[in-house]
Amino acid sequence: MSQTGKFIVVLTAAFLTLAGCRQQQPIIPKLLPLPSKLNLPEDHWTTTADNWSLHLRHYPPAAIDPDRMPVILCHGLSHNNNYWDLAESVSLAKYLQVEGFDVWAVSLRGTGQSTKPTLSNIKQLFRLEVSVFNPKGVVNRQPGLLKLNWTVDDHIQRDIPAAIDYVMKKTGKPQVFWIGHSMGSMIMFAHLGTIDQSKVKGFIALSAPMHLVRPSNDIYELMATNADFVKIGNLTTGTNYRAIVGVLAGPFVNTPIDQLFLNESNVDPELLRVFYYANQEDISPGQLDQLLQYLKTGSFSSYDGKTNYTNTAHKITVPVLQVLGQLDNMISPGDAAAFHQTLGSKDKQFRVFGRINGYRADYGHDDIVIGKYARDEVFPYLRDWLIAQSRPPGKSLLPFLTTRPVKGKKQ
Repeated sequence: MSQTGKFIVVLTAAFLTLAGCRQQQPIIPKLLPLPSKLNLPEDHWTTTADNWSLHLRHYPPAAIDPDRMPVILCHGLSHNNNYWDLAESVSLAKYLQVEGFDVWAVSLRGTGQSTKPTLSNIKQLFRLEVSVFNPKGVVNRQPGLLKLNWTVDDHIQRDIPAAIDYVMKKTGKPQVFWIGHSMGSMIMFAHLGTIDQSKVKGFIALSAPMHLVRPSNDIYELMATNADFVKIGNLTTGTNYRAIVGVLAGPFVNTPIDQLFLNESNVDPELLRVFYYANQEDISPGQLDQLLQYLKTGSFSSYDGKTNYTNTAHKITVPVLQVLGQLDNMISPGDAAAFHQTLGSKDKQFRVFGRINGYRADYGHDDIVIGKYARDEVFPYLRDWLIAQSRPPGKSLLPFLTTRPVKGKKQ
């Protein structure tokens, strides 16, 4: 076949793929956050020490409470800062904004409107994810043409300091609260245990897999024993193929990998299309290498293997709230509780969201935030902890309970 013929075949295939995605597009905007009377989100960018741009979406409150430190929300692996605001009904960012908190949602390097490889942006066009053309992003972020790889250590050592310093500078506050989900929690645990705790007022860790007892589950074991195959699959298709399928099929395609992330019975079916459309990102080879090593050893360590981040928990002294779902297939409540016991903090709380504790669902890994009942059950719990931690010395503390909620009443 001639080069011209090959080009026509490829172009036709691309057009058909895009056309298939386009047929589903009318569904998506209906679920995206709607305008409200809240202060509208603001876009900010800052630059890391090694010249990557990080995007922060700012949700300013109606009035600043001088007793409250700003809250930084940090997503997990293969996600971006859209995770915190996929729809009005599951927006932790806007929930905390309404409650009077100054909220900043960061996209780590390689995700969202932050600097990421140009190839990743091209892949996302196949599901018509066109945010790459956002004029503000094009102007404000460093280009990603030559930035092809990074490790989880880069998030720990460079992204976290850049995000915290920027928020502190913009708000004039001496500390921040950090709420991380999954890898967004892991990197903060590692940062606190090895680098700096002075700038963190308190830390909420959602679904944080810091400790793993093997064998855990069949998917983890399969990935650990077939690491080379997993790496090849990540280089060839990455997460984008699954994202396209998710946009087209929504809840109608459910694989064992999906079950690691979601208890789909606890997520609005149409929200899943938005989840895959606006929230899925590529995983870098360095990130994957480091996390596969974690699956093999059961401990979260640095890329070079010299620092075991799991074993630095005893050095952490800031207040910590750990929250996870009863049906989280990435980290079992038992493994999470074992790690929690090793934390050096005198102020530490641990909570499992599931039917056994009086909640309406057994929450999974991602639906701890985007679950059907998260706004009524999980969000108030996080808010109350933040308020309790925000009370200055001399003021009475808000009672913070870890007991079973009363059925039929909001906590």
